[in-house]
Amino acid sequence: MRKSILQPFPFIFNRINISQSTRFCKSTTGSHSLRPTPSHKSCMLNLWGIFTRNFSTRNISGRLFYRKRPKMIPRYKPKNRRSCWLEGCPQKKGVVVSVGVVTPRKPNSGKRKIARVRLSTGRTVTCHIPGQDHNLHTHSVVLVRGGRCQDVSGCHYKVIRGKYDLLPVKNRMSSRSKYGTKLSDAVRERKNIRKIDMHITSNLDREIFNTLQLPNWIQLDGTYKQEPVGPDEHVPFDVFSFNSRWRSIVHYKKQQQGE
Repeated sequence: MRKSILQPFPFIFNRINISQSTRFCKSTTGSHSLRPTPSHKSCMLNLWGIFTRNFSTRNISGRLFYRKRPKMIPRYKPKNRRSCWLEGCPQKKGVVVSVGVVTPRKPNSGKRKIARVRLSTGRTVTCHIPGQDHNLHTHSVVLVRGGRCQDVSGCHYKVIRGKYDLLPVKNRMSSRSKYGTKLSDAVRERKNIRKIDMHITSNLDREIFNTLQLPNWIQLDGTYKQEPVGPDEHVPFDVFSFNSRWRSIVHYKKQQQGE
């Protein structure tokens, strides 16, 4: 009976040389300590028959460790961690939660208009509203892009002017495309006139146009051009590509005829 009871634990009656199966770790002070190394752990497990399970201690550190762990980790982790909540997209659609004004960091002292926007991914971020004045309020739909405000803490996104419920900036002339302002008809017409006058038409341009392009030239109203270009008239607008192309062709043909 005694033999049957002690048979599952034969290691109790075996004399074990613990000094041979245990490794000592040398500390920085030169003394030896009995800190368990992998071989020491395995020896104690074999000696006492204790089974352990490994677990992660990443979230166990300090007081209230269960509150310090982030609630959600984004699936997409780009190099720019400040715009990571866009998840790799250039823009994200969102709904305004609140609108406010904050003071910037030193040495700036102006007021900065910001909005808390809930993105389509469910994340709420702080966005800067560029330009003067805006018409945003709660429940407004906006389009959010990446880009931080240099003097506002925690503001790493901007809303796009002229998209959805956010109106563009009025009477904006410089960098108007960044603020959603369209080009007026008067300014567009003035720029077209300047483009026509930027190039000086020579007699060679008129001669090449009358000989090569005139039979197939279609005007803006959809009709073919019948009369050749006069000595004081300008060549039609695509004279830039026309000159660079046909001058090289004429020069090549003259070289072939000379040979």
